[in-house]
Formats: sequence, C-alpha cells, structure tokens
Amino acid sequence: MGAVGYTTPPLYVGREYVERSVPRCRVSLALAPHPAHPEWQPIELAVYGYRLADTQETAVLRALTMFCARHPDLVEVAPIRLFPPAREDDPNWLLGFKSSQALVASMPTEAAYTFVRCMKVFDRLQALLSQALASMAGMMADSYAHHCERDIRLINQSMEMTVKDTRIAD
Repeated sequence: MGAVGYTTPPLYVGREYVERSVPRCRVSLALAPHPAHPEWQPIELAVYGYRLADTQETAVLRALTMFCARHPDLVEVAPIRLFPPAREDDPNWLLGFKSSQALVASMPTEAAYTFVRCMKVFDRLQALLSQALASMAGMMADSYAHHCERDIRLINQSMEMTVKDTRIAD
C-alpha cells in the first residue's frame, strides 16, 4: 500500500480461541485513512478462520481486493491492476487484463514482481486447501470412530437393560 501513498501499514489484531472443541481465530484489519486523500473510506474488515497466519493472509487479500474495487482508476496504470477482482466477470478488470502487455512493456520489473507475488499467494492457497482437506478427512474419520464407539456402547447398554428387565419380570 506504500506504493499508492499510505504511510502506515495496516493494523492487524488477531485472537485465537476454541469454539465447540475446534480451534478458531479472528483477524481484524484496519487501514487508516489515506494521508493525501481523506475522502477515501478507510478499509476495515474482520475475517474468521482456523489458524492465525492463514487468516491474516486472507484478510490482506480481501483488503487488497476491496482497495482495487474502490479505486480502479488508481490501479489502472499499476501492476496491482492484475490482482484478482472482487467479481470474476468485472468487465474493467477483464479489459485491463487483456491489455496487460502494454503494462508489462512499460513496467516490466513491477509487473513481474506483482505476478510472482500473486502466484506465490495462489500456491499458498492451494497448499492451505490441501491441508484443510486432509485435516477435514482426519476429523471425519475421528468423528466416525467416535460415533461407532458410542453406538456400540448404546447397543450394549440396551442389551443390559433388556437382561435386567427380564430378570425383574421373573
């Protein structure tokens, strides 16, 4: 954000907690008003997740997407315009992406740097999705085993009750 004149970085406040035996976290992000453009609305958002580092990355991505959506004219001539839009079918973004060769020709280093950063974030997202799926599969297996054990206990208790009822009836 320093490239567009912000003098202070965003403020992050993260809190980890446990909800229904599941570790959770909340990250609040606040970007102060722009020093040269007080008419710009500050960016404030809260993101919920399961791990603090991942949730902070998600908050940053949402803030960048929000900034690009609010200021398309500002990012039109900068490599950040290639950042994924809030809406996939945004015609302005599609047009800008199609004409990105001119941007690459005029600012090759910045465009390459932005492209590499976006690819790293995408790669990190894919890794996190893979980890999340593996974690969910493990939780499902544990839950299934727990429910099977519970069902067996209930059946055994039911059989014991039937035997005791039979003894009482005799």
